[in-house]
Amino acid sequence: MMNKVQFSLATLKELPEILEVIKDARAFLKLQNSGQWQDGTPSEQTIKRDIEAKQFYVAKLDNQVIGVLALLNHEVAYDHLLTGSWDHQTPYKVIHRFAVLRPYTKQGVASYMLDACENLAKQDNIHLIRVDTHEKNIPMTKLLLKKGYLIKGTTLIEGTKLRTVFEKYLRDHSWKYPISFAS
Repeated sequence: MMNKVQFSLATLKELPEILEVIKDARAFLKLQNSGQWQDGTPSEQTIKRDIEAKQFYVAKLDNQVIGVLALLNHEVAYDHLLTGSWDHQTPYKVIHRFAVLRPYTKQGVASYMLDACENLAKQDNIHLIRVDTHEKNIPMTKLLLKKGYLIKGTTLIEGTKLRTVFEKYLRDHSWKYPISFAS
């Protein structure tokens, strides 16, 4: 299946499908008793801004959006951690708003999307990725650990949302397998 998944910048035309993926993820997180995204974030306006800034990506299978994420250049909440510390102080990319439609979870889509982000970072000569998640988002935590991300501490997103933060230094410059970037 992974050789059929395409990873590309999102378009405003895809916004309805993107919002469906977010809605599905929000419902899943609620089932996990996680407070993550239960306040309506990420909002449609935030996603629109990300798309317009060319910082929002979609994973598509047979022209259907099955995964989404934002790949940003900075997160202000990462400037001061509540606990722990970062290992590296170099420029980094941030993964936010990461979600995969439930029928496609545990099929390698999320892992593929992380690999694509790492490849995009390397193309920009960035060798560090940071990401955060809610402590009750066990599937995301397991995925990040499996992919070599290290827990570095905690921070408050938007000043009030406690999140576990992760960091991965991209030592290897070789690509694991080709990532299909649609134009």
